Amino acid sequence: MVEFNLMPNYIKKYYSCDALTNQQWQDKRVPNVILGSFYLIFGVVGLLLYVPILTVLTKKEIRKNNVYKLIISITIADTISLWCSSILCGYWQIRGSFYCTDPITIYAMALISEAAWAANSVLGVVLALNRCLDAFNAKWSNCLFKGNKIYLWIAIAAAYAIFLGFFTPPMLFTSKRQTVFFDPFVGIDNLEVPFRNHYENWGSIINNIILFVTLPILYGLFCIMMMHKSNTNSARLTKMQTSFLIQSSLLCFVTFIVTAIYILQQFVIINQAFIVIGHFAWIISSSTGAFTYLSFNRTIRKHIINDFKLVFVKNIFSSKVIPALSVENGRT
Repeated sequence: MVEFNLMPNYIKKYYSCDALTNQQWQDKRVPNVILGSFYLIFGVVGLLLYVPILTVLTKKEIRKNNVYKLIISITIADTISLWCSSILCGYWQIRGSFYCTDPITIYAMALISEAAWAANSVLGVVLALNRCLDAFNAKWSNCLFKGNKIYLWIAIAAAYAIFLGFFTPPMLFTSKRQTVFFDPFVGIDNLEVPFRNHYENWGSIINNIILFVTLPILYGLFCIMMMHKSNTNSARLTKMQTSFLIQSSLLCFVTFIVTAIYILQQFVIINQAFIVIGHFAWIISSSTGAFTYLSFNRTIRKHIINDFKLVFVKNIFSSKVIPALSVENGRT
């Protein structure tokens, strides 16, 4: 049954911490300063890289291209997700927090991060579909994405984010398992929880399975089409293909790890090391865009170098440049 998860009655019924006193909950903290610090460091680096990227992406001449409108939306979702998965989770890991020690902030973060992940899932698939159609048949691509039609896709992603974020059970951080779980009381011993079945969020699980399957297929098809076209224009397409292969491989690999581990950990008990790897993969998946845009997207990198007067960076890349996919005619 779909329920609005911000309703007071909903929270009181499924997320009440009345089973123990506040002091008893506080005594169950499990701080881990080292791991929490690593979460924070990864996040700070990623967020600092996103600052100049977002500055460039919001420029008027960049926003004229529909592909970059998608990339702007994805980058905003990535930034929100990175803030939640690294900065907030890192802070809570250092303090040893879990839902019943910091219920308001952890619950709020869970809703926001779930919505950001949902939006990113849709937008990532839409971007991959756009690349495939543009390479296969430009008319089909224009039919679905040209002009203001791109805003319809962004609106669909936003609506889906609202649904998954605010009408399904949230994933709450717990320092006891060092990541997020649907069950707010996971890792708490000797505690009877009458509604454990409620915490099974099939919407999120199905979302991850679709993402797990769809992204590799779409990016794989795109690369195959690029390889086929390279037979007629090898000098340019091979460089473009190499650049995009690196970008898509990074994205697919990290997404594969995140979705696989988060699907498994909801149903079976897996080694704690894999759970931590999954959380780092979540952080990295939100940071991958920053590294790929700076490393392989020539348009974004050129604007950053010129706008921020990074002459020394320009000298590094001028010696050996791997061009990104052109943004002309809808390519990026």
